[in-house]
Amino acid sequence: MGEAGARADGGTLPTEYLLFESGKAHDLTVSLDTLRNNVSGYYLTFSGLAGATCAFLAKPDVAVVPAETVHHLIGVVLAGSGALGLVVTAIMARLRNVQLEHFRMIQRVRSLLVAQGSEAADAIGLDASTLPKPSEFYLSGSFFWSLLSAIPSSALLGGATLVSLERWGAAFVIAGLVFGAHVRLYASVADPDWTLSRRAPETPEVDV
Repeated sequence: MGEAGARADGGTLPTEYLLFESGKAHDLTVSLDTLRNNVSGYYLTFSGLAGATCAFLAKPDVAVVPAETVHHLIGVVLAGSGALGLVVTAIMARLRNVQLEHFRMIQRVRSLLVAQGSEAADAIGLDASTLPKPSEFYLSGSFFWSLLSAIPSSALLGGATLVSLERWGAAFVIAGLVFGAHVRLYASVADPDWTLSRRAPETPEVDV
């Protein structure tokens, strides 16, 4: 690890650089939270509108188009809206993956400052003990947030199955399978190293 270069103002270049990088990583994680909230909010609104539209078209007294066409149209809208939920889950998972990488970056910055004996390490509250744990993945707030796309998507695709096959059993089976696909997709994309292998990745040696 390189030695810290002294400055006339008493600061050290490595410490200031590391704090700057930590601050950027923190700001990015906050921005990712906002983006995730927006994406899930847009999908909830879209899926709600899709469901309301299908409910309106399904009314017997609504004679906009022939009944058979309405039947097919409802199935297509429900299936398309439900499939879009899988895309939303993948986006949210990827955002979480980037966020976790920056959490680990902040933790490594703190470890380097501690190793240098810098008091600036106290300004960084994230350390190895506060990083997300594999055993708590399915209890984390981010995972529960992903259910905002998983549940509507599963319900919509289950509804599409019901419209197409007119069998409640098949609808519940499809909804369950879709929900499981959402969970698996989120886990494998959001944090594959921690979630699937059940071990935290090693912290690489960084030369400052």
